[in-house]
Amino acid sequence: MAADVVPLPTAVLRDVPAMLREWADAIEAGEHGEVRRCALVLDADGRIKVATAGEGEPAAELHLLLCMGASVVLGRLVKERT
Repeated sequence: MAADVVPLPTAVLRDVPAMLREWADAIEAGEHGEVRRCALVLDADGRIKVATAGEGEPAAELHLLLCMGASVVLGRLVKERT
C-alpha cells in the first residue's frame, strides 16, 4: 500500500477546525482523487487520540495509524533538535 503526503494550506495550520473543514471541502471536491480511508491523530491535552474513517480492513487501518503516529513522533524529534 502506497501513501502520499498531502500538503495542507499553511495559512490555517494553527486553526485545527478550519484546517479540517478545508481538507473536507477538498476531499468532497475530488481534489485528492477517490479517498477511501483516512486517519486522524489528535494531540490534545497531552494525550494522543487516533481514529480512522472510511472503508477498509483492520490491518490496513492499523498500518495507516502507525504511519501517522510515527510521523507525529518523528516530527516532534526533528522539531526538538532544531
